[in-house]
Amino acid sequence: MAKPALQGTHWVAVEISGRPLPAGEPLTLDIDEDGLFSGNSGCNRYRGGRRIAGDTLADGGPGISTRMACPDEARSQLEMEFQSILFNASAWAMKGDDLLILDPDGRSILFRAAPGPS
Repeated sequence: MAKPALQGTHWVAVEISGRPLPAGEPLTLDIDEDGLFSGNSGCNRYRGGRRIAGDTLADGGPGISTRMACPDEARSQLEMEFQSILFNASAWAMKGDDLLILDPDGRSILFRAAPGPS
């Protein structure tokens, strides 16, 4: 089986900084043909912040997000951590078939390829 393409693949987060994610709305990442990030951060949709530029990450403009309330404080904290890592990401790497996004503080999100949203 071929490795998933970085762009055009729907990625679903499975871990944040080595911690498995709780059940609930999936945290997702889609990377468009220009390398820009977008997806669902649990309670809200987001776009921008960073973009893939070859083997590096570059500024993708300000990270923006809808402003819907999360159902509870734990989910709200998870969403804030997820967005903080993505909007400040400094590196990415493929780990087998999975995508690893890292920020300058060493925090990370591990994504797995999944079927796209319907």
